[in-house]
Amino acid sequence: SGSKLQRAIVKGLKEQAAQVTTELLKSLPPLQIVQEEIIPALDTVGIGFEKKTVYLPQLLMSAEAAKAAFEQIKANKPVAVDEKAEDYRAAGIAEKDIATLLSNHKIAKLLDDTVALGCDEKTAASWILTDCAGILRKDGKTFDDLAITPEKLATVIKLVEEGKINRGAGKKVLIAVVENDVDPIAFCKEQGLDRQVDASAIEAVIDRVIAENPRAIEDFKNGKVKAAQALFGACMRELKGAGDPAVIKSLLDAKLAEQ
Repeated sequence: SGSKLQRAIVKGLKEQAAQVTTELLKSLPPLQIVQEEIIPALDTVGIGFEKKTVYLPQLLMSAEAAKAAFEQIKANKPVAVDEKAEDYRAAGIAEKDIATLLSNHKIAKLLDDTVALGCDEKTAASWILTDCAGILRKDGKTFDDLAITPEKLATVIKLVEEGKINRGAGKKVLIAVVENDVDPIAFCKEQGLDRQVDASAIEAVIDRVIAENPRAIEDFKNGKVKAAQALFGACMRELKGAGDPAVIKSLLDAKLAEQ
């Protein structure tokens, strides 16, 4: 794609130069595009003009194509680095994460584009820098290998934020999106992760778990905290990731208090 821009400038293809520059800006910093694409292309044309293999009309067309490329860069010009850092701080993003965002144009753009789709900046940053990073690390990959679109990431985040799935289910969906580029909503339906579980259904599961685990109930009464944790784990397994863990824990605590 780099040589594509150089060819467009050399041939004086103004619209193509603008189009290719817009594509390159998705993955490369503006300065790199200027230094490695636009300037070498103009040098090629300049040398051709000196050698009389390129004539004035061609030179002017190439200059116009380069100008079109520069205009795209100007239109997409990122906010000054320190100003961007301040924005991230104001959103409550941690310093080490800010450093990662400032040093990685691709990830910063993914965050900006996800936020533009209506996601909270700090929440989106956490999904990218903690969850996506963890999935990549497990597979021996880096952010360079991350291929998730802002649209799919925003969909996963909103499914969790709107309470349609819980955070654990959200992580499962994200793994499937990052590793296999699935459609988040279709994946939720296929896996039964989008089941809304009402309180009465949760209570029925808790009652069953309590009835089936008299030993754990006895341990809980004798002050063993781990017994409550074991019962909570059993409830979560029964519900297969459906339902909000905070709600399940709260209902379980209320039931245990009655024992």
